[in-house]
Amino acid sequence: MTLFHPFEIAFCGYSGSGKTTLISRLLHEFRDERRVGYVKHDAHRFEMDQPGKDTYVAHESGAGQVFISDSSHHAFVSDGHLDRAMAPMMFENCEWVFVEGYKKELVNKVLILDEAGKAWQAFQDGEFPNVVALVGADVEGPESPLPYYHRDDVFGIKAFVESFMAAKTSETPVFGLVLAGGRSTRMGQDKASLQYQGQTQVDRAFNALAESCERVFVSARQDQWQDGKFDHLPQITDRYLGFGPLGGILSAMEAHPNAAWLVVGCDLPFVDEASVRDLVQSRQAYKLATAFTSPVDGWPEPVFALYEPRCKGRMLRFLSLGYTCPRKALINSDIHLVHASRPEWLRNVNHPHEFEQVTQELGGI
Repeated sequence: MTLFHPFEIAFCGYSGSGKTTLISRLLHEFRDERRVGYVKHDAHRFEMDQPGKDTYVAHESGAGQVFISDSSHHAFVSDGHLDRAMAPMMFENCEWVFVEGYKKELVNKVLILDEAGKAWQAFQDGEFPNVVALVGADVEGPESPLPYYHRDDVFGIKAFVESFMAAKTSETPVFGLVLAGGRSTRMGQDKASLQYQGQTQVDRAFNALAESCERVFVSARQDQWQDGKFDHLPQITDRYLGFGPLGGILSAMEAHPNAAWLVVGCDLPFVDEASVRDLVQSRQAYKLATAFTSPVDGWPEPVFALYEPRCKGRMLRFLSLGYTCPRKALINSDIHLVHASRPEWLRNVNHPHEFEQVTQELGGI
C-alpha cells in the first residue's frame, strides 16, 4: 500500500523520539541526488497561515480551499479529509516521498524507538504494521530480524533507504510497445508493412525491443490487419481512439498497469537493438519517464521513450485538458533526457521520398 507515491517510506514513532531530526538529516544528504517530497501527519489541528494575512482571512471567512503562489513557491490548504485519490498528484514530480507519521497505516515504515521502550512494546503488540527497519538510541538494538541502525548512523540509514527504493524498482518489468496504429496518411500506405532489408518495419522494431524487454507487443487498431499477416506478433488493440500515439500508449498501460513501457514508433527504421539497449541502460526509474532528446528541436522524443507506470495518471490529466500529444506531458514533467549516441536512431520516415532514401541507405529492400 502507498499513500502518496510508489517510492515512499514513512518514519514513525512517538512524540519526542527524533523523527523530524532524522528526516531532516536524510533530506540534507539526499538534496543533491533526489527530489524528495515530505509529508507530515499532525495528530493535532495545524495552521499554516498567520492571523491577518489575506489567505488566513479568506479561510476564516469560509473558503474551503486556499492557494497562494509567488514566482518560486506555492502552497495549498484544503478543509475536510485527505482525498486519497488526489493525494498522489501532489508529488508527481518528486522521485521519492518521506512520510512522517501515519503509524497505523500499511505504508512501509522505519520505526524509531524511544528510550522508554514504548514504541518497541507497541510494535510487538502489532500496533505498527509493515515496519521494515528499526532506529534507536542504543548501540545494540532489540532482538529482531529487522535491520537496526543507531539514530546517528545517518549514512547507514541513507544506504538502507537507497537499497529499499532500488528493490522497489526491480519489481517493475519493462515491456516493449511498437506503435503501429497510425493511418499513415502522409505515406499513402501502411508504414508498419514497409520493408527494409527484407523485413517489415513492425517486425524490425519488435525484434529490436525483444532483447531488452521482458515482453513486447504491437499497438494496432482493431480493424487494421484483417488479412492476419501480423498475427504472429502479440497485439494490444487501441482502446483510446483518435488520440494518435497517446492512445496507443495509454491502451498498453491499461492492459498492463504495473509495467514500464519502452515505446518505439514504427516510423523509426534506424531503431535497433543497440539503441533500445542504450535507452534501457539510461533509465531512471524514479522519474516519470526516460526519453531521447530530439536532435531537431531538443525536445523529448515521445515515440522513443520509456514510460514508468505512474506516468499514466499524468498523461490522462493532460488528455483531460485537451492535449493529445504525449510530448506535452513529457515537457511539463520530471523526466530524464538522454542524448542519443547516434542521431539517426530518431530519424523518422513519413513520406514516400523519405522511404526511398532510407531504403537506399540501408542497402535495398
